[in-house]
Amino acid sequence: MTQFFQSSSPQAPGSQRSPVLPVVALVMSAALWGTSWYPFRVLDGEGVDGLWAVTITEVIAAVLCLLIFGKKMLGLRWSRPLIAIGLLGGACNTGYVIGAIEGEVMRVTLLLYLAPLWTLFLARWMLGETLNHLGIMVVALSLTGAMVMLWPFAEDGVAFSTGDLWGLMAGMAYAGYNVLVRRHLELSVPHKTFSATLGSAVVAVAAMPVLGWPALPAVSAYSGAIMLGLGLILLWIALMMQYGLERLPATRSSVIMVSELLFAALSAWWLAQEVPGLREGVGGMLILVASLRSTRIAPKGIH
Repeated sequence: MTQFFQSSSPQAPGSQRSPVLPVVALVMSAALWGTSWYPFRVLDGEGVDGLWAVTITEVIAAVLCLLIFGKKMLGLRWSRPLIAIGLLGGACNTGYVIGAIEGEVMRVTLLLYLAPLWTLFLARWMLGETLNHLGIMVVALSLTGAMVMLWPFAEDGVAFSTGDLWGLMAGMAYAGYNVLVRRHLELSVPHKTFSATLGSAVVAVAAMPVLGWPALPAVSAYSGAIMLGLGLILLWIALMMQYGLERLPATRSSVIMVSELLFAALSAWWLAQEVPGLREGVGGMLILVASLRSTRIAPKGIH
């Protein structure tokens, strides 16, 4: 396992001959991430607040990363890119989990996939790139989809919720995280994974005073077993996602990761009986089309 997840070296993503494993890795990570909201909701029902659940499970994931990769972690150096990857990955993970607990899973997931919109703005700011007609279309579709979903112009519409706000934050962080993961191939997968898991715990703890310091949870054998299993799953998700992102072109990996929307929608319908309304359907379709069209745009050096 440790050899499988060694850094891919400075070769460009997508240069390897057989892309089967990276594709499988991204699909599996999308499936697990798209359904990971459910055990967190179970923990919330067991009295383990979402922020504490994120903190504990991500610390477990970080410890497991240290144990699994052993000596490879001794060379860890906390550079600025590695710290940024950790904090952005942590903001994405924490935002998605808390949003899915407090709001509707499908709405939060769709808002997460406004990430291509934020990526275009990041490319403009960090790389000095100008928007062409395709980029302008992606921006317009994304903003229109978000407005259809969130703007309170209908009497029976769902008002903008705290869960929606967490989803928006997660999408912004997700955009920056993906860009940095692809740009810094000199950082090993174990190091970036450890940073992302530890960063998630740091972000969750940092959010506690803002949200009123939730009480320490009374962890039962049942909730403890769930958190231990979740820690292992979160580590596996992070490893597979980074393995795939490093070895596939940004255009292809983005299309594959959009499959998370399908897994989230099916799990929300099956496990939580959440059925999207007309506004979510129309807005979500616009965001989905924008996400798919954005895969035709790749910032310089991230092809």
